[in-house]
Amino acid sequence: DSENEILSVLGPTASGKTNLLLAFLERRSWKIRPLLISLDSVAVYRYLDIGSAKPLGRDRENWEWAGIDIALPDEKLSAADFLNKIEAQYLGAIQSSRPIVFVGGSHFYERFLVEGPAPGEASDPEFLKETEEGGLEKAYAKLCESDSRWSEKIHVNDSYRVLRYSDLVFRQGLNYQELFFSNNNESRSVTRSKTVSTLVLDYPDPIQKDEILKKRIEKMWEAGWVYEHKNVTRMGYARDCPGLQCVGYKEISHYLDGNVTEMECLDLILTRHRQLAKSQRTWLRSLKEKLR
Repeated sequence: DSENEILSVLGPTASGKTNLLLAFLERRSWKIRPLLISLDSVAVYRYLDIGSAKPLGRDRENWEWAGIDIALPDEKLSAADFLNKIEAQYLGAIQSSRPIVFVGGSHFYERFLVEGPAPGEASDPEFLKETEEGGLEKAYAKLCESDSRWSEKIHVNDSYRVLRYSDLVFRQGLNYQELFFSNNNESRSVTRSKTVSTLVLDYPDPIQKDEILKKRIEKMWEAGWVYEHKNVTRMGYARDCPGLQCVGYKEISHYLDGNVTEMECLDLILTRHRQLAKSQRTWLRSLKEKLR
């Protein structure tokens, strides 16, 4: 509860980070109760409760949260949009020396809050389209030719980053050093006056990761995940809106359209959760290396 410190609890999906954090917080006595900032790219959406596993009931009521239910399902949220949505709560906590805790699996949000916006302007849609049509592998190879470190930073199949960094490097004229090691960015994060202590979690038993994910998905399905999806579309939100493209919701759309059976849908959701967990664990391993 130091006024100059932010606790950041990170971990892959279904690693138990929120439950662990809340159990820890409940055991402490607080002069000023902390502001909890959810770093979950699905929990930002209103009405998507089950599939996001966002805090509900007492877990939600007993603490002040930021970053939950801040967007409607048809809104597309960037890291900058996320910060804008929670800025009043976030800055208020910093200015009043209130304890702050980050918790979640979205490293985009966490890095944006900790490091501030990266150099560069918004990408140009036409440039992105032309680059994508020219082939992502070709764009990736061109990036790696400009600086070999790109091969360690991003994967050839990571289309979003390949396109974004291609825009920054070849259209905007920034290089790797300027993007990741520049100290001249005046619009740094508001956390610059704080010490961020990061706790990186993993699955209790990584070997049992698939079983942990499978049980979680089945529990959410039984809790009414399909009904929740139907309820959102009944409100008038299209199935291709950003919220319903999130992990699990997109697969449920296929199920409701009759394109897959229930078991096939559950298998598809498990596959996407595996992919998500793999990318999160890869990034978190690199973060732990940096923190050493």
